[in-house]
Amino acid sequence: MVDPATGLPTDADADAQFRNDRSATVEAYQKDTGLRDLSRDWLQQTMQKRYVYNFDWLGRPIIQYPHDMQALQEIIWRTPA
Repeated sequence: MVDPATGLPTDADADAQFRNDRSATVEAYQKDTGLRDLSRDWLQQTMQKRYVYNFDWLGRPIIQYPHDMQALQEIIWRTPA
């Protein structure tokens, strides 16, 4: 849907398009064996080197990857009260 005042897609349309694009990207990641192997190697190497011990959250050590905290935040945000 286009906003008649601006001629631009509405925010809802832009959000839906973004979600569709993201889904297609994630699906492509799942088929990319090179990326999967690289990701597994990175995870194993960083765990051996205690990479996860380098991060704090609100002044407290989290001992997790930062993207884990972002995912947790998203779960909390989407969970009905």
